[in-house]
Amino acid sequence: MLPLGVLIPTKDSMAHLPGHVENIRQWQDLVEEIVVVDSFSKDGTLAYLKSHLSHPRLRFLTHPPGLYESWNHGIAHINASCTYIATIGDTITRMAWKNWSQGWKC
Repeated sequence: MLPLGVLIPTKDSMAHLPGHVENIRQWQDLVEEIVVVDSFSKDGTLAYLKSHLSHPRLRFLTHPPGLYESWNHGIAHINASCTYIATIGDTITRMAWKNWSQGWKC
């Protein structure tokens, strides 16, 4: 397992979530924890994530809108030694995580 916490910040992101979640599912078993910070979405984003993401250390937080404030709120709740902010639309392969992690100094 990588010493990595993944932060997923969202606000009304439902239109892009199916592909984003499918990508995360390919490598989520490699990471230590996943934290979702939702900024009061009104389009079903939070409900979708709750029903389609699973991880032993998955947590859901809410925070008022504000890009960096929401990111910082989520980062403050991550316990892993490294943090990756998985913004909607990011796609990373399982192999890329394995290759990149070899050089980490977390």
